[in-house]
Parts: sequence; structure tokens; C-alpha cells
Amino acid sequence: MTKNSQWKRNRNLYAMWLLDMILNKKLEKPFSKVPSDSNDLEMLQVTEVKARLTQKVKNVLSRRDKSEERKAVHTQESSRNV
Repeated sequence: MTKNSQWKRNRNLYAMWLLDMILNKKLEKPFSKVPSDSNDLEMLQVTEVKARLTQKVKNVLSRRDKSEERKAVHTQESSRNV
């Protein structure tokens, strides 16, 4: 488990980008070729990735965010009732 927040953010951006391509059944670079021998991934910009996302993945992410909000509210309500 890493504590490097930049690496985690970059990993999550790549995952979001890959999810978008899978939902649209079309893989593009960098997922359409074999990775190089180095473990270095290009650092992505949040705005660049979000601009490329289609509505399909935006809907998935929106549902996930709403679910997390409901869980947080439920947890807060539960802690108040204790």
C-alpha cells in the first residue's frame, strides 16, 4: 500500500479512463498496446481525463458518488443515535 497521493491520483485517473473505454467497447492508447519495460506511467491531468470521458462513465461515477454520500449520511445519523 502506498502513501504517495500523486501516484494514487494518477492510478485512479487511468482506471477511470480505462473504464470509459471498456464501457464504450473501444480501447485506445495507452491501453491498446503492450506496456514498455519501465513501470513509469505518464502523469495525467485531471482536466484532460475528465474532458475525454463519455456520458456513460460520468453516469457510473455520479451513481457511485451519490451512494457514498448516502453512506456518509447514514453513518452520521447512526453515530448521533448512539
